[in-house]
Amino acid sequence: MARLNSDSRDEINRRLAEIDDELWSLDPADFESRYRLHIERDGLRDLVRGNSNADIDRSTAELLAELDARRKSLKAIRESLVSSAGMSGGGGAGAGSFEGPADGVKLNTEIVAATGAKGLAQRVARLETILTERGAI
Repeated sequence: MARLNSDSRDEINRRLAEIDDELWSLDPADFESRYRLHIERDGLRDLVRGNSNADIDRSTAELLAELDARRKSLKAIRESLVSSAGMSGGGGAGAGSFEGPADGVKLNTEIVAATGAKGLAQRVARLETILTERGAI
């Protein structure tokens, strides 16, 4: 694979930042658009990851900014998860369409899969590792 030059890397980073902005501005219920943006983001990340030293070559300030954005995204996903502890069965008032805690677990699993939370958490861990090695965090 050809090594990314700094212009290519800058363009990818610019687009990744745009995608983050778009994700933040989307209606939380717009799963189709979220999914499309996550696919594009994952493809760009894969391209950069294929370039083994891409993160190492980036400045600490760039990595800290990305880490901050990724942590915010992960926090927003976690805050959107359903608390199944308070869910009751039987369909009483306020129960909505949930039958019990198992439905909350299923919904949370779908949210995590649709938002790419697992990959996001892995990316946060990778950034934290690099920044810890640099003594930046």
